[in-house]
Amino acid sequence: MTEEQRRVMAAWERFVSGEDAVDGVRAGILLSWYRCRDVHQVDPLQAPAPAPAAEAGTEHSVAQDMLFARLGGEAGASWSALHPALVSVTDGAGRILASWGPHHDETVLDPGFSWSEACSGTNGMGTALERPGLASVQGAEHWCRDFHQWNCAAIAIRDPVSHAPVAALDVARRGDELPGYATEWLLRTAAAFESELSDQAVRNGRRLADAFSEAESGVTGALLAMDVAGKLVAVNETATALFGVVCSNPAVDPNARVSPGIPHLAELVEKAVRRARKDSGWRGFANLYAPSGKEPFTVELRPVRISCDPVGVLVVATDSPAGEPLTRVESSRTRGYPPRIPAMRGTRIVLLAPHEIRYAEANSHAVWFVTDQGRLLAATRGIDNVERQLDSSTFLRVHRRYIVNVSRIKEVEPGFKGSLTLAMSCGEQEGIAVSRRYAARLKCVLGL
Repeated sequence: MTEEQRRVMAAWERFVSGEDAVDGVRAGILLSWYRCRDVHQVDPLQAPAPAPAAEAGTEHSVAQDMLFARLGGEAGASWSALHPALVSVTDGAGRILASWGPHHDETVLDPGFSWSEACSGTNGMGTALERPGLASVQGAEHWCRDFHQWNCAAIAIRDPVSHAPVAALDVARRGDELPGYATEWLLRTAAAFESELSDQAVRNGRRLADAFSEAESGVTGALLAMDVAGKLVAVNETATALFGVVCSNPAVDPNARVSPGIPHLAELVEKAVRRARKDSGWRGFANLYAPSGKEPFTVELRPVRISCDPVGVLVVATDSPAGEPLTRVESSRTRGYPPRIPAMRGTRIVLLAPHEIRYAEANSHAVWFVTDQGRLLAATRGIDNVERQLDSSTFLRVHRRYIVNVSRIKEVEPGFKGSLTLAMSCGEQEGIAVSRRYAARLKCVLGL
């Protein structure tokens, strides 16, 4: 055992015994350990990966099933070059779909066994599903002691619309280090599949834009076209006036789409998509509130499809809705524990309560939180990823570089041609520019 391996092992022993301040562990691994111990409460001495509970099933779309089949083909074809490593494919919930290699007694890599962090602690597959990029987990960095003899690397393949993981690829070896070409294969394969998914997302966006155009002439009230993640593809003038949302051109590219800022609408769209996957003729309706409104209004939810898969939903304000009544639901991305946002102070991890954050500012891929504790580097890279961590009912994107805590806004200064500048604290010379793309929604939220 090397000196570094002994240092990690000693840190693991202290952390599982209850200590928080441990040195010699990579930040991403330490964050995973926090999740395993304090959130998922995974026993570090448990037997290897359990089979998932019967009720823990994940719904897969037809498109996802096709993706899994192609991933399996790629992994199977590449295994001979990666031999003697084990190569595995999981779904977005961390369940093994297939694996190749010298299994020996590793029955936990058989199809159906769960390698999510919630089931199996820190490991390549589960940890890759929790964050963007390549996840490397070596030896005692695994949360469960029975995996300490393994070295693995994994990467998740993410949906370009929801950014949720839909699958993961993993390469693992017992005892020996992974060769460099294993991580190169993971990165190359994931990039190729995500590129294809991005192209399909653009085609889906065009289909939604076409459906919006077809419906617009027959709608007198608000009309919104939303993708499966609850982001805007197109809106009519009535919706802009009612909600303060702006979408000047159909947002065919998923990177150009924004959240509508309408409480609970994204959750209802997700629920509508799940219903539509099970029933090809499904429609529904629900009551919503505009950001500044006191009285609810009714919207009909009309799924839009390519072949048999829903690619989004038309949201139509109407007095005569048809279909199944939907109530407010929690988002499938909502976690069942008190929100804490991880940030870095040097090598230490600071767990911020949301109310401590005044705003987030992007500097290239790095994101900085301006907080009551000072300026801290977000543990998550990319402002789009940080935006997904923050509660949309409290935090609002106002610029491609800024996300603000609406409750912490102190002053709003009008500027040239309708521009706005925000001050987030009294007496400090900080000015946050609000881009025209987001100004209408901010005014609506603030009641201006």
